[in-house]
Amino acid sequence: MLRYELEPAVWRSIPGFGHGETLRPDLLLVLARGAMEWHWFTEVDLGTEHGPAVARKCRQYLRYYQTGREQAPHGIFPKAPG
Repeated sequence: MLRYELEPAVWRSIPGFGHGETLRPDLLLVLARGAMEWHWFTEVDLGTEHGPAVARKCRQYLRYYQTGREQAPHGIFPKAPG
């Protein structure tokens, strides 16, 4: 493991009109082997989230991706496990 960030350090601000919102992943995990690195935003769901809440969270990740903020420093956006 190269590094990790837990809540609330992993939370990211999403700018918006009038007010922004906050993306709240449970964990950012960065693994490395040799020169390769893998980055993941991780959500822990124990089966308690209903479909509309999961869809809302996915749209929030898309909005954050579209800001380019995460990609700016290193040119990558962490992958969602799947």
